[in-house]
Amino acid sequence: MPPDRVQCQFCISEIHPESRICSVCGTDQRAAVRHFKRWGAILSTLSVVLGILTIAISLWPQALRALFYEEGIDIYEYVAREAPGRSKLTFLNNGDGDLFVNEVVFEYVSDAGNRLDRTIIVNEWIRRNEVRSFYPRTVQPVSHSTSGPKRFDAMASELGSLAEIKRCFSLMIADYAWKQRPLGFNVPPGVVDVPVTALVRASSARSKELIDFSATGDYAGFIMLAERCRGAG
Repeated sequence: MPPDRVQCQFCISEIHPESRICSVCGTDQRAAVRHFKRWGAILSTLSVVLGILTIAISLWPQALRALFYEEGIDIYEYVAREAPGRSKLTFLNNGDGDLFVNEVVFEYVSDAGNRLDRTIIVNEWIRRNEVRSFYPRTVQPVSHSTSGPKRFDAMASELGSLAEIKRCFSLMIADYAWKQRPLGFNVPPGVVDVPVTALVRASSARSKELIDFSATGDYAGFIMLAERCRGAG
């Protein structure tokens, strides 16, 4: 090799001793510059990767909701005597989207297959993860207007039609305080607790059609006999 030539540190081509850049492979012959460029490229790559990860993490909940979207709502609490003439109905939106709650339907089905229901109209939006209370009117039991399940079934069979059954009977919803009333509590004669199921009927901007959501709570009720039907049965 001529004395005025040296080898490139990478491609071993002959270059001038004072050359900073190899004319063949384009590599900088200064070690410090090469290390700076190498670490600069590594840091740039890491910053891009971290940026992508940050965006992915921030969008992950939305992506999960989009992939596994599920609407849901439940009755968080029902209090029959929150205030004079008012009950308290609290909802919990435990789904992935806002819901417009149309109504809540409480229903009792007797052993004989006779049905009674009570509907509470709501017509309000419940936002995702929101807990919200409403205060519908309520009716308390009185001594002359109650009937146990057996009498209800007997009178229902005589009345025949569902319209007549609903005309004479109404279903009242009890709460935890009513079910846990102490012994000796002044209960009107004939009041008997009956099991009740609850449905929350709601829709959303996404579904637009009414969907029935079964409430998970433990509910009870009692049957009231209308004054006009006291002589029946």
